[in-house]
Amino acid sequence: MKPYIYIMTALMGTMLAQASYAQSDLTCPNYTRSDGIPETTLPDTLEPPIAHPGAFGGAITCVLLATEAGTLGYFSEVLPTSDTYYRYVNYRHNRIESYFGATGESAELVATCERDVTEEIYCETDIFIGKGFKILRVFGADLELQNVFILAIPSMGLFNVPDTSDPIMRSEVILSLPELPQPVTLPILNDFIEGQITYGIYGQSAYNFMVALYGSNSPLEIELNVYRTSEDQQSTYSQQQTILAGNHKLLINHLGEIEQLVGAGYEASKAFNFH
Repeated sequence: MKPYIYIMTALMGTMLAQASYAQSDLTCPNYTRSDGIPETTLPDTLEPPIAHPGAFGGAITCVLLATEAGTLGYFSEVLPTSDTYYRYVNYRHNRIESYFGATGESAELVATCERDVTEEIYCETDIFIGKGFKILRVFGADLELQNVFILAIPSMGLFNVPDTSDPIMRSEVILSLPELPQPVTLPILNDFIEGQITYGIYGQSAYNFMVALYGSNSPLEIELNVYRTSEDQQSTYSQQQTILAGNHKLLINHLGEIEQLVGAGYEASKAFNFH
């Protein structure tokens, strides 16, 4: 797999620095308390954020949660909103979570980036706004791109999937873009997510599709085909979904932004400005 280049542009040099885990020097300007937490409650524990909040030009708050160990606080950035949607980004001790919601509805997790105990970084975005069409990127401790996955998870809302456990059935997801010479087929990835049927590809073919998707100005057509064979007769059950072109570039760009924050770490990310 080739070294990660922030899709079509050079990656910011600060991402090449190893992450800093120094204790945060931030204080909470205000608090957002979950249900059941009294207005006067302060955090017993405040998570040091993996990156410095504020890169997106939003208002900083501390979210308070009740846990068995006491009241936990973590930093969140509430981004500028419109009449139709709202966004916020959570900065946890080992990950960043980005949420998007239509006004009056619950927000969906659309991107997340996490550094695990081995120093590898796992980052994903849901191009279908929480309904289960994902790009997952994996980076090594040296911040070089190790793998790319293109994933379709029907149970998240992408499709209504019939039972495919019957051995006489097979199924696949087909991705179509006008810019591609031919459709891309996603087979089932066995045991990829426990208890959930997941279709996907990975490696160079996934990377090539991601680049094509980023550069496309066309909607992405997704089709689920389930094939049944019974008494020498074959039938096909199909469903289709369309993802508008504007979501492709917006969410892949945003994934690149939070990847840079996690890769840089707390101190270096102070200089980041994505607004």
